[in-house]
Amino acid sequence: MPDGSGSRGLAAVNGIGETVASSVRAYFQDEAQVQVLRALEQAGLAMAYRPKAGQEALGSALEGLKILASGKLENFSREEIVRVVEAHGGSYVKSVSKSLDFIIAGEDMGPSKREKAEKLGVKLITEAEFMALIEKSNT
Repeated sequence: MPDGSGSRGLAAVNGIGETVASSVRAYFQDEAQVQVLRALEQAGLAMAYRPKAGQEALGSALEGLKILASGKLENFSREEIVRVVEAHGGSYVKSVSKSLDFIIAGEDMGPSKREKAEKLGVKLITEAEFMALIEKSNT
């Protein structure tokens, strides 16, 4: 079980803070809870992530990264960029925060998002840079 330490620990997961991470760690450290989970697994409960139909993994170039796209993209609709990010192991988030790894800055990216990203030190990349990044994992 992740210990929550470091930038890639449980607390770094989008929507999980240190309070929830602490509760999750405590849950999995309780032997009675672990026994319940083992019984569920033995009864056939799948304990591993399985992508939904149409969401097969395409690579791992974005493994563990939190990504947002802003503005108009040339090659992807909003739904497509979410699927592509997730299919390459990343997490698509919907707002600018310091936990973002980068923003794909499309045409007409809103000035307030750009300003907030720059203030928080979030890297902005172009759509072409994003495509080159995921292409590397397909070769």
